[in-house]
Amino acid sequence: MKSSIFANFKRKRTGMNSFSRLFSLLAMFGLPLLLGSQTLQEGIKQFENENYNAALLTFSKLNVADPKNTIYQYYIGEVHYALENYSAASLAYNKGLEANNKCDICQIGLGKIDLDNGKAMEARKKFDYALKGNSKNHALYSMVGDAYTYSKKPNAELAIEFQSKARDLNPAIAKYWAHLGDAYNIKGDLGNAMTSYETAVSKDKNDPESYLKMARIWSSSNQTDKAIENLESVIALSPDFAPAYKDLYELYIRTNKYTKVLPILQKYVSLSGTDVDARVRLVKFLCFQAKDYERAVEEGLSILTTNPEQYTLHRWLAWSYSELNKFQESYDQSVKLFEAIAKDSTRKAYPSDYEYFAKAASKIGNMEVAEQNYEKLIEMEPSKSDDIYGMLAKSNYDAKNMTKRGTGI
Repeated sequence: MKSSIFANFKRKRTGMNSFSRLFSLLAMFGLPLLLGSQTLQEGIKQFENENYNAALLTFSKLNVADPKNTIYQYYIGEVHYALENYSAASLAYNKGLEANNKCDICQIGLGKIDLDNGKAMEARKKFDYALKGNSKNHALYSMVGDAYTYSKKPNAELAIEFQSKARDLNPAIAKYWAHLGDAYNIKGDLGNAMTSYETAVSKDKNDPESYLKMARIWSSSNQTDKAIENLESVIALSPDFAPAYKDLYELYIRTNKYTKVLPILQKYVSLSGTDVDARVRLVKFLCFQAKDYERAVEEGLSILTTNPEQYTLHRWLAWSYSELNKFQESYDQSVKLFEAIAKDSTRKAYPSDYEYFAKAASKIGNMEVAEQNYEKLIEMEPSKSDDIYGMLAKSNYDAKNMTKRGTGI
């Protein structure tokens, strides 16, 4: 995943607003904008908001109803691609080609996967095949440009070439300017990138994407006040545009504006639906900053029912349960956390993990585990050894009193 302003390209490779994308693709397929198209538009909106499960369900239903319309298989592939399930994406693109061997957008989808796999020549063959006989099709040129722009292995020069071709064929479409700005950004040409974004805004003042990209330029230049101002404007313009909420809550955290984070993060989670990372961040924020421990427990347990691989949740659950004086539950979550950490050498434990484990163990009378964790805590933070020995002494004292009460001595 790219750093700085391209941090979300891996998740959001398609980038245009839902209506302009829908209009371009319907025009490409010669389809009218009817009631069924409205459902397609809703699926695209879900996709852009990173609500992938809902989007996949929408596109799959449309495909069942009209299996010969390859646009649905294409979008099924796009969802799987965004989820990094590349074999399923490839399968969907190929199904589109089976339904219609002239599915040019499916060829481009397969070419994207080739690019990611370092097969640049194979990708170019697919792109050239898709563009053959389509020299005036600006939408296809833009999609090829997108492939070079948002690939795991981007090619800035080719991205600029194809995005420029799309723009020249139809300079009135704002998204072509915006995506050209992204291509310039990959090249490191921030001046031309900003100019392209500003032109995109002049072409369509109601498209939130261009404002979002300008905000990322300001953010990458450490002009966070301007970035925040832009993002707040995006939300006012398009209240259901999830990527703006994502960038804004991250900037609020970065600038220590913690009192503003929670409603923005909650709104993003409600829009994205299936962004598990965002839901985990919400639990962390509820525990670490908001100190809403009961809500943190509720959200954390809910995520674990569907995503048990999210092992860091055990950290925040152990913390939250401890603060709620539910020490057996805190102990159990600490056990699960350290079991998960032991399975992967890239995972690490933090001093707070040992401290909460030790505290929970001592509170339930398991002094052996408590002492082991306090000793580990001293190893990690020797400068705090006096304080830690004090905690250990208090734990032993409390444990002895507990034993005396239990035996009636």
